[in-house]
Amino acid sequence: IRLFYTIIFNGGILMNGRKVLVTGSNGFLARETIKQLYEKGAKVGATSLEDRPLYAMPPGTEYVQANFTNPEDVRKLFEGRGIDDVVHHAALFSLSATPEMLRKVNVIGTQRLLEGAVESDVKNFVATSSGTVYKGGKKNINEWDELKPCEVYGQSKLEQEDVVEDYMGMATKSGRLKCAIVRPAVIMGPESRYGGQVALFTHYLMGSLFQGMTAVPGDGNTELCFVHVEDCAALHIYMLDKELTDSNPHKYPKHVFNAVDRSHLTNNELADLVLSETRLPKYRSLLLGKKLPLPEAPSKWLSKYNDRLINWLKENNYPVPTVSLDSGSVELMFAGHVSMSTQKAIDAGFEHRHPYGEVWMREIIRHNIDTNWERLLGEKLSKLCRLL
Repeated sequence: IRLFYTIIFNGGILMNGRKVLVTGSNGFLARETIKQLYEKGAKVGATSLEDRPLYAMPPGTEYVQANFTNPEDVRKLFEGRGIDDVVHHAALFSLSATPEMLRKVNVIGTQRLLEGAVESDVKNFVATSSGTVYKGGKKNINEWDELKPCEVYGQSKLEQEDVVEDYMGMATKSGRLKCAIVRPAVIMGPESRYGGQVALFTHYLMGSLFQGMTAVPGDGNTELCFVHVEDCAALHIYMLDKELTDSNPHKYPKHVFNAVDRSHLTNNELADLVLSETRLPKYRSLLLGKKLPLPEAPSKWLSKYNDRLINWLKENNYPVPTVSLDSGSVELMFAGHVSMSTQKAIDAGFEHRHPYGEVWMREIIRHNIDTNWERLLGEKLSKLCRLL
């Protein structure tokens, strides 16, 4: 059954007997990657900071707690485990973290893993970067376009890419290390709790409380880019077996691929998708779909005070909210068009399971309304939304 499923639904790539280490295994993307690797017949090794898996992993998955910024932990992670491939998802994802914190995890931590991979004769290393490495303000961004992050997280991921390129082709005991870099758009899926899911939830919350109205940055016509978590995971795995050759290798880096679907939804279209699923009573339909423009200058002014508050909370060991109007998020919000192209992955033979956001995004919204968002709102606020 697994063989049939692999051939029909997973591009025919079989990984029987190969040992693949997935970092950040308690994360949203890694969870899907581990699932797909198991379906392809791989032996999966998983690692994260926590002392145990936070969800049920497939049978036979070997979990190891490790801090990959610690050389000793990295040595134990590879030693005697016969790892063939590494899919490196783990990262500090925070638009409000200090540059030093981000560099320690995303740059130095990646370098530690690459050192361990070379010493342990790993064959393939696929690293997760980010679409935030690109300069905003352009539609249909390709892999060869200008790299100019507008916030510190994107800068750390660009430095991570430089480290991966330094180790590309480095000699191992039996050959040379093959590396690839995947730059995801905003990763979405039914169980996501961050990134674009926050935007969807915000539209749902505002639509529920304010009679179908919501707010969008500027005029709402900025193009965005998204990728379904299943496609993002599948592209990472696809890169493990892909010979990275191009007809014109000087045109763009042959080892770098955008992970994004084929649609380019705007802020207005994204809000409309959410509001159309809020199931508001008919008597409130006059306001349904109305959007208030979110001005740039006041948003940036508020974000500066938000950053000060967050830093004060950290310095005094108070809990820090997972969602806030930090300056990095606001910079991205008003950076202009950030739609990315998936053509290079398509030319390489990759096939999307979920190519069009207009379709799969609506399914996610419905799923979240039914199963997740009321829990995120909390019982009392959920009752208030239903009452209103």
